[in-house]
Amino acid sequence: MSSKRIRSVYQDLFSDHAFTSVSLPARLLWIGILTQCDDQGVFAWRPRQLRARILPVEPELDIDALLDELLGADMIRRFDAEDLPFGAVRNFRVYQKPRREYHADRLPESLQNYVFGNPSLNGTKSTSLNSTKRPPLNGTKSTSLNRVRARADPAHARARAAGTTTSTCTRIPDTVSTDSPKKESVQKNTHNVRARTREETSHRTTRRAVRKISDEAFEAIKSAYPKREGSQPWARARQSINARCNAGAKPKDLLDATKRYADYCQAKGWTATTFVMQAVRFFGPNLEYEADWKLAEHNPDNPSVSEATQKMRDAHFGGLSPHDFFNLSPAQQAEARSRARGGEPD
Repeated sequence: MSSKRIRSVYQDLFSDHAFTSVSLPARLLWIGILTQCDDQGVFAWRPRQLRARILPVEPELDIDALLDELLGADMIRRFDAEDLPFGAVRNFRVYQKPRREYHADRLPESLQNYVFGNPSLNGTKSTSLNSTKRPPLNGTKSTSLNRVRARADPAHARARAAGTTTSTCTRIPDTVSTDSPKKESVQKNTHNVRARTREETSHRTTRRAVRKISDEAFEAIKSAYPKREGSQPWARARQSINARCNAGAKPKDLLDATKRYADYCQAKGWTATTFVMQAVRFFGPNLEYEADWKLAEHNPDNPSVSEATQKMRDAHFGGLSPHDFFNLSPAQQAEARSRARGGEPD
């Protein structure tokens, strides 16, 4: 038996008549037995092993008595195979749908209906253990098979509609005639769809190629972009530029925005510093390039941003840009600060 089993427990189980007629420990044991069964609903009748695997922390429970209780409710049955005791779970295959079956073919013929579902087992109708539904053994739905047979054999379809079919083993012809108008229509429509798909794909590919920025335009943008201290991944920036071009932006507009930003960084003293944003962000989905990038107008009552920036440089960087200031030695930095403050020491 396989060591890994995933079993299904349906919500209607907890209101089933047979399930609710046994004690709570017996119900828990029965659910645990589902995980010990092979894919035919057969488990080894070994009480000590069942206790160790299902109820290892309940030493006071009598496993033999619980198994007898399940036997009395006809939820399981015991049988012998290969001189060993085994058990079978009623309607196991009604609710368990293994994709690949693993079993040792120990289930006797007399218990096939008991495990795979049979309405004659008891007269009561229930939604769980007494289910009257019996799933197909090979996992193929009979309705789908009948549809295939009906398409291949019109006589079978007529006989099935009249209710005179007596066997589900009608042989399907090896070949189906292709002379029917319906077959020719399907083939023609399939050909048209494939041709239209190829045409649309070719057109879409060509359109995308046209909207990618040219090497010349990209180099113009790259040379106009302000220098930056630190990383500047131009490969990713080109992907962002191509995305903006695919969205309808023109390379000339991107170049003009780059020049405006370069002038702005120059006026702010940000050129060649980490204050310059990466090009992948500038041309990114936030559309930073669409900003005006203009300095605020000078107001005597309210100093402009550039004046405030200059005061900060005089106080902290000796009137220099941060990039130039940190390239000086400590002694030169102190001298620059003193000179900016009119000879006052730090």
